[in-house]
Amino acid sequence: MDTPSPKVMGIRLTTNPRSDMWQAPRATPEFSVFLIGWITKDIPVEAGVPLQAMQVLSESLTRLAVVTFLAKTPTSARLAPNQWHDVGGGWVAVLTRTSSVFSRRHPLPLIATGDSGVAQELFRSSSFDWNQQAQMALLSEPGHPPAIDYDLVEKCLRRSSLTGVIRDLHLLGILYPAVDGDFAALVSSDAGFAEDFQRELRRACQAAQLPFTAISEEEFRRTQWMG
Repeated sequence: MDTPSPKVMGIRLTTNPRSDMWQAPRATPEFSVFLIGWITKDIPVEAGVPLQAMQVLSESLTRLAVVTFLAKTPTSARLAPNQWHDVGGGWVAVLTRTSSVFSRRHPLPLIATGDSGVAQELFRSSSFDWNQQAQMALLSEPGHPPAIDYDLVEKCLRRSSLTGVIRDLHLLGILYPAVDGDFAALVSSDAGFAEDFQRELRRACQAAQLPFTAISEEEFRRTQWMG
């Protein structure tokens, strides 16, 4: 029997956090960072993002962007590598790169979607575990999947050279899990997109009857997130 998802009591957001405790990318003059957390009524029995938090995040993101994330696809063995393929609800691709005697390059299977229900799977993938910070979501212009390149996507996953990667992949931003997967961090060099995201997150919370508050990092740190 599935364990019920803990009830979310509110969503909190802080801008450009500086502490390393969050395990989020640090803001630079080239990009800003939103750190998002969710207050739950009960202490979760199992780790994971609560369903209501998944819903408001996915709805906010897909209203503004195509969301591309790592996930195993059942048809991946039959896909031509390194190109997008249309599927219901979006596109799938498997990125490959030649391995060498010095390094093993694992395939990177991707799903790109503008469907908020499909986008929720980024928080649930067992192969690329959000809670282990092994996941990410690339955010690109609506209507089509982003340009793909194995090395650039791998850099995104490693959180390396983010300014250049965002530019080269023509991204609006990247969503990352922060510490223990209990928070989400949105990185964006597009001030307009960052502003739109905060507006859409507030709207999604209002529709879900969840209080939403933008607060300072100190207030964010002092928040009691569970119980």
